[in-house]
Amino acid sequence: MARKRVAILISGRGSNMVALIEAAKNPDYPAEITLVVSNEPAAEGLKRAAALGVPTATVDHRPFGKDREAFEHALQRALVGAAIEIVCLAGFMRLLTPCFVRQWDGRLIN
Repeated sequence: MARKRVAILISGRGSNMVALIEAAKNPDYPAEITLVVSNEPAAEGLKRAAALGVPTATVDHRPFGKDREAFEHALQRALVGAAIEIVCLAGFMRLLTPCFVRQWDGRLIN
């Protein structure tokens, strides 16, 4: 069975993210962590993910102001561009709109 492509969304240090990346190193783990995304460009977790060999991306929420949907469209483009199948929220400190959550219905883990 093919392993699912997972993106982890973080906002800070990424301690839960590191645990997931380490767990995914086991060949029996049902998923591979293929992307870590942060809304905080200076998030320590981005450096930790890169050091563990996981590609990273930043979608800074600040340029979007109060337009949460525009931020989420940019986030969605990053996820789709990486062929992500499951999104894992691990210390992601942004509230997501119902529209974004519906797009990932059954494939979003908090």
